[in-house]
Amino acid sequence: MKLIITLFMMISLDFAQNHAEILKNLKSEKDTSLLSRKCGTSLMMEIKLHPEKFEKKLENEIKGILSRPNLSTSQISANGKIRVHYDISGTNAPNYNIDEFMLSVDSVYQTEIENYGYPFPPSDNGEGGDNLYDVYIVNLGSQYYGYTTPESEFETNKWTTFVTINSNYDNFPTAGINAAKVTFAHEFHHAIQIGNYINKYSTESFYYEITSTAMEEFVFPQVNDYWNYLDSYFRNTNLTFSLYSGYELSIWNIYLEKKFNQNLLKRIWELMPNYSALESINIALEENGSNFGTELYDFGEWIFFTNYRTKENEYFTDAINYPKLKLSSPLTENYTYQLDVHSLANSYYLSKINQNGITDSVVLQISNIDFASALISPFATTDISLAIYNSQQGEFKINDLYSYDLTVENESNFIGKSFINNELSENYIPQYYVDYVYPQPFHTSDMLLFFPIPQTELNEIHLQIIDISFSKVFDGKILINKTTNRAFWDGILSNGKRIPSGVFLYVLVNENNDVKKGKFAVINE
Repeated sequence: MKLIITLFMMISLDFAQNHAEILKNLKSEKDTSLLSRKCGTSLMMEIKLHPEKFEKKLENEIKGILSRPNLSTSQISANGKIRVHYDISGTNAPNYNIDEFMLSVDSVYQTEIENYGYPFPPSDNGEGGDNLYDVYIVNLGSQYYGYTTPESEFETNKWTTFVTINSNYDNFPTAGINAAKVTFAHEFHHAIQIGNYINKYSTESFYYEITSTAMEEFVFPQVNDYWNYLDSYFRNTNLTFSLYSGYELSIWNIYLEKKFNQNLLKRIWELMPNYSALESINIALEENGSNFGTELYDFGEWIFFTNYRTKENEYFTDAINYPKLKLSSPLTENYTYQLDVHSLANSYYLSKINQNGITDSVVLQISNIDFASALISPFATTDISLAIYNSQQGEFKINDLYSYDLTVENESNFIGKSFINNELSENYIPQYYVDYVYPQPFHTSDMLLFFPIPQTELNEIHLQIIDISFSKVFDGKILINKTTNRAFWDGILSNGKRIPSGVFLYVLVNENNDVKKGKFAVINE
C-alpha cells in the first residue's frame, strides 16, 4: 500500500511539474491568440465533460491535468475560507510575493462575497485536505493566466471546483502580482458561477467570460488587464453578442454596472439556471425598466466616445485607454449600399460629406436590436439598404444639412444614431462657425486640415507649424476658402513627408502681421 501511495504522489508531482507541457499538448495548435491565453476554464470544461474529443494517447495527461496538484505547502486566507497551495522552491514556486497574493485573496472574497452578495462556492467535501476552497499555484508556462477545474457534479449542472493560477506571468501582457490578483478574481467568480448557479459554460461561455473579466476591474480597478482584449471587439462590433469569446466584451458588464448597479449583474446570474444568457440579461433589464435593445443602442454611443473621442467625466472611466473604434470604409454620399448586419449588434458607417468646401465626417450607428432572431441563431443577419445624403431628401434626418435612408423589412428592429465630426449630431455646429482647427484630432486619412484665420483680403496666408521640440516643420503660404474664411493645408511638411502623430503649434500671419495661433493633434494611421 505504501508503495502505491508513493507512486501516486510521484505521478501527481510529475503532472504538477509539467502542467505547461501538458496544456500545450491539449490545446489546439491554432489556439495561440492573446484571447486564448486569458483563461483555460474552457479547456478544463471540454476535457472533463467531453474527454472522447481528445486523442486516446492523451488519456493519462487528461487525468493528470484534471487532478489536484501535489504542492509542498499552503496558507489559509485571513478570513479562514480559502486555502492557497504552492511550492516554496522549484519550477512551481511563485515569482511574485505570496503574502501580497494572500492579501488579494481576501480582497476578492470581501468584494465578490461580502460586498456584492454572491454565494460562496460549494464545499468540496474534504478534497484538498479540508473543506476550505482550494487554490493551486502552478507553473502554466505561457499557456494560461489560470483556470477553474470542475471536479464533482453534486447537483444537475452544478459542480465543485478548484482554481489553478500561474506561478509566473513574465510572458503575459500583465505581469507579476497584478496578474495573479486579477486572475484569482476572474477564476473565483467562475467557481461561483458553475457551483451556485449553473454550468452551461460549453454553450454560453461568452457571458461567463464577460462576467469574470469585468469582475477583475470591479475588484482591482488599478490593474486594467482587460484593456488588452478590447481591440478584438473595437475592430469588429457588428457580430451578435454571443459570437464573441467574452473577454473583449467585459465592457458590457462595466457599462451595465455603471448605468445600473451590481445588483442587476447578480440578478442576471440568478436567472441563468432557467433562461439563456441573452434572455437573462433582457429579463433583468426589463425588471429595471429597460431592455436589451435599448441598452445595446446606448452602449453603442458609449463605445463611440472612447480613445481620442473621449468625453471627460462621461461614459467609461477608462475610455481614453480603449482602442480606436474601427468604422466602415467611407460610404459615398447619395449612393445606396446593400449591406447585411447581425442581430444584436452595432455597426458604424462613415461618410465624408463636402459642404461649402468643408468636409464633415458623418458616422451612422445602426443598431440591430432583433432579439428574437439572435435567440434562434447567433449567425442570423438581415439585409438592409443604406444611403447617406448631403441634403434633406432622406427619410431620416441627421441635422439641417444631412439625412439618410434605411430600408429594411422590419424597421422596428433597427435604431439609428448619428455623429458629426465626433459629436452627437444634435450638438453639431457648422465648422465655419467655430474658432479652432478642425478636424480635431487630424487623421492622416483626412484630406485637409482647416484653420481659423485673421482678417485678410488675400487668397493665401502664411502658416508656420512647430513640433513639441520647437522645431519648425512647415513654413509657407497656404490657400484660403473665401466662402468659409478658412485656410486649409494638406498635411505635407516642408520636407515633403506627411505630418506624424503628435501635438503641434500653428501660427498664421496675414499681410498686416495680425496673428492667429493655437495647437492641434495628429493621429497618423
